[in-house]
Amino acid sequence: MDKDANSVIAEFMGLPDRVQSWLRTHGHRDVDVYAFIKAHRAAALMQDLGNTDKHGRLDKRPYSGLKPKLTNVKRVAKFQTQARRGSWIQYQMGPGGQPIVSGDGKASLVLTGDVLDENGQKLGELDAIIEQALSEWEAFLGSNGLS
Repeated sequence: MDKDANSVIAEFMGLPDRVQSWLRTHGHRDVDVYAFIKAHRAAALMQDLGNTDKHGRLDKRPYSGLKPKLTNVKRVAKFQTQARRGSWIQYQMGPGGQPIVSGDGKASLVLTGDVLDENGQKLGELDAIIEQALSEWEAFLGSNGLS
């Protein structure tokens, strides 16, 4: 697996223990972090990807109910204009490979890849799943007093 993708997935995989510890320390003993993960698809997929990477395969029932795998990891340029007529973006490579971005839009380099189920069916793009998992975790943390 790509080392950057591995690092991101490993950070998600470590969240449950860190969050559970924080919740217990702050009197939230009845909160089940793993129930949250099972109930949220993107968080569950990230946990399953981490378990697959750590153990080589999923021996127990996956949180997502699927056996996801990450393939075709790559970095892509992402360009986004503003949601208004006349918005624009221009991207050039300057001297020494430095990017030059003009206009009122945004340009970024994104780590992505295909997340597939055990039958090879595409479940989504890694970057979109990461964004959704972050939103799910932020909502969970906020609802439990950690912001």
